[in-house]
Amino acid sequence: MNLLEKTKMIQAKVGAAQDGIYGNATADKLLALLGLSPLPAESGSLVKGTGVNIKRVFLHCSATREGQDIDAATIKKWHLAQGWKDIGYHFVIRIDGTIETGRAEHVVGSHVAGFNTGSIGVVYVGGLDAQGKPKDTRTEAQKASMARLCRALDAAYKQPRFMGHRDASPDKDGDGVVEKHEWLKDCPCFDVASWWTGVK
Repeated sequence: MNLLEKTKMIQAKVGAAQDGIYGNATADKLLALLGLSPLPAESGSLVKGTGVNIKRVFLHCSATREGQDIDAATIKKWHLAQGWKDIGYHFVIRIDGTIETGRAEHVVGSHVAGFNTGSIGVVYVGGLDAQGKPKDTRTEAQKASMARLCRALDAAYKQPRFMGHRDASPDKDGDGVVEKHEWLKDCPCFDVASWWTGVK
């Protein structure tokens, strides 16, 4: 039995998603089974708070299909293939809730054209349904990690504005609101403003 099979066997026994990835979600299930507390949230320790003037945090989706797990290294390969210098995002939230670091916080990202300076880019893995159509595919683990990470960013950068990629679309009718018919893309496939109000 290889490591992947062993991990899936453990996940089946503890009631975790059987994806073969031993991340925070699996660890928490195992600890709960043993009567121990879940692992402490580590997102605060991931955030450096570099002193750079960060005014916005943009939330994105990776535009991959529901259940397809990828990591920061994969996204970096995609971005390098497009001629970029590095991964465009600063943080990646995988399906099991694991938060991976991407581009260093003090380095300007490449995630929203015209808004990269003074912003942090956070991407969750997913955003498309099985047919490739936009959908909020965040798992409960991703939602929990996203909330922890965003709270840490909020504290580190003195309450930046939290936005979805689609919120940076031009206000074509000039009414002061970027509406659905004006979105350049659906990313991140959920309303960031209302989500953030509910979790901050």
